[in-house]
Amino acid sequence: MKVLLLEDDLTLGGTLKMALEIEGFEIIWAKTIALARQHLAVQTFDVHLLDWNLPDGKGIDLLPEILEMGAAPKVLFLTAQTDETSAIEALSRGALDYIRKPFSVKELVVRLKRAADRFVEKENSLNFEGLSLNLDTREMKFRDELVPLAPKESLVLEQFLRAPGEQIAREILLQRAGFDENTSDRAIDSHLSHLRAKIKKMGATQIEIKSNYGNGYVLRKKKNA
Repeated sequence: MKVLLLEDDLTLGGTLKMALEIEGFEIIWAKTIALARQHLAVQTFDVHLLDWNLPDGKGIDLLPEILEMGAAPKVLFLTAQTDETSAIEALSRGALDYIRKPFSVKELVVRLKRAADRFVEKENSLNFEGLSLNLDTREMKFRDELVPLAPKESLVLEQFLRAPGEQIAREILLQRAGFDENTSDRAIDSHLSHLRAKIKKMGATQIEIKSNYGNGYVLRKKKNA
């Protein structure tokens, strides 16, 4: 698997390149957006792993150029930013994932492989059992009803809709939805409670977000539905 790594931190970039090559990845490392553009002009990549802040701009500025290259390119972001606005911007504009620093190499390897294997359609919504999330407007829809979501709610729902039926560990949900690592369980439960209430109010009673204590959460169709 060939990966374009855009990272200006020499220590982190060198560490990632070495660690990922040991895992069997072919890594092309660019330290600036300009160098990344040079690589993109002459070769294609299975996955693009982009840092957010670079010496000559922001990694997200490169996103439209990559997405226009066809073959549903996969883009993931590496960033130390923790605000949900940045996460929403990346995900809503077509990125597959948003990985907050610090992270483990083992986790990154798994997510790179999942990204490479994922079939990406040029659509602006995610759907499960009639419930959908518009990735542009961040609105939730069921049947003909549209409901606006708070930023954190939309990010949480997006993670569930990208992996319905799969258990998502609390730590992974925290990271992908842009929560701070010190966010309390009570705060997370509050966001989940509000999301559950909105889904129920829309009439999507066949869907549930189930909490598995100590393991994580899963969006699924109710067994008796």
